[in-house]
Amino acid sequence: MVPSKSLALVSAAAALASVSEARAVFHKVSAAKTWTEANQFCLDKYDTVLVGVTSASENAEYKGLTTNVYAGSSWLGLNDALFEGVWNNVGGESALSYSNWYPGQPNDWGSAGQDCGYMQPDGSWADHASTTKMPGFFCQAPAWLPASTIGGDDWVLVHGVGSKTWSDAQQYCADVEFGSTLASVHSSTQNTDMWNAMQNRGHNRAFIGLNDFSSEGTWVWSDGSSVGYTNFASGQPDNYGGAQDVAVIWEKPAGTWDDDSSSKTYAAFFCKV
Repeated sequence: MVPSKSLALVSAAAALASVSEARAVFHKVSAAKTWTEANQFCLDKYDTVLVGVTSASENAEYKGLTTNVYAGSSWLGLNDALFEGVWNNVGGESALSYSNWYPGQPNDWGSAGQDCGYMQPDGSWADHASTTKMPGFFCQAPAWLPASTIGGDDWVLVHGVGSKTWSDAQQYCADVEFGSTLASVHSSTQNTDMWNAMQNRGHNRAFIGLNDFSSEGTWVWSDGSSVGYTNFASGQPDNYGGAQDVAVIWEKPAGTWDDDSSSKTYAAFFCKV
């Protein structure tokens, strides 16, 4: 019999068990979520589930994202909801083939039990109650996203699809199942996350949705949201050459913005999701 403390968790895991596995990983961070809420987010947003770690190399990759892109611990798909002490990933039917538990973990501490697993900043795993809110979590990425995609709640860094102009990138965001536009940036925290994601994937410049095509010097977001936060580098935008109508996140200095020509091509850009 499944312990009553795990019924909600079992129900959530069972509802998601039929979701097919996907490639790549998608890191989601912003609002703190419980394990069940995080799992549901993956299903609602991407028709996938919380990610399972199957090798040391994968674990190292996720550790890099946890420590270098987003600070704090992150939910994984790990759970022992069906049978106490028998850990598997969401929808999994057998014991784990790889694990990286911190010494003394899992320990099922407390009267309520700890039926879900998370990654600590050092890459090790620990168990925690499913009702605990963690600052981050990993979703499996749907097959239509490029490999090695990472992102936040409302954006993804797209790369590995060839260099594109601003307009080509904008069209990609609309066509490749996003049905959206290039991403907007509305806080310094979001901007830092996006810059760290670029660095994690080896990019120094990436298009965002900011542009002044309609009226020189009047910058607008391609998704129609209001412009409240900006992060242009000192002396920018300067409309150098009279034809710089789009914005990029760049490295001079790190994470600031520059205006650039829409005909320039870059290998990375941010789509809104």
